[in-house]
Amino acid sequence: LHRLSGHHNPTDMPSPQHHHSLFALGLGLALGLALPHVLRLRRRRGLGGSTVKAGLTDTRAVRLPRRVLTDFLAACFTAAGAAPAHAAQAADVLAYADSRGIPSHGANRADTYANEIEAKLVDGVASPVVERSSGCTAVID
Repeated sequence: LHRLSGHHNPTDMPSPQHHHSLFALGLGLALGLALPHVLRLRRRRGLGGSTVKAGLTDTRAVRLPRRVLTDFLAACFTAAGAAPAHAAQAADVLAYADSRGIPSHGANRADTYANEIEAKLVDGVASPVVERSSGCTAVID
């Protein structure tokens, strides 16, 4: 990932081999920023139906214990090629979002994450290293 502080000195830029995405941070940030725009475009073009609902008021909604969902998602990410520790952490974050009634940041992202790991767009075994940090910025390789 490039420096987040806003300074763009070419000598400080990471080399091409450093452009591996961090599973939780890089992909989550990119999707979090792009998803609202994509959904707006889909709605304008008639491609997106209704809004995703958490099912909190629907008595027919399927309910799972959070641990069951977390374990299932972790198994999916591991099968896609993520390191077990990374898979468990990502699964826990997604299951937590669903348990808090925030489905837009929950298990519905798992398919995209797994597909991107399988396609090698995301390095599911990378170990992120904070090279420098200052205040609310960081350089992460």
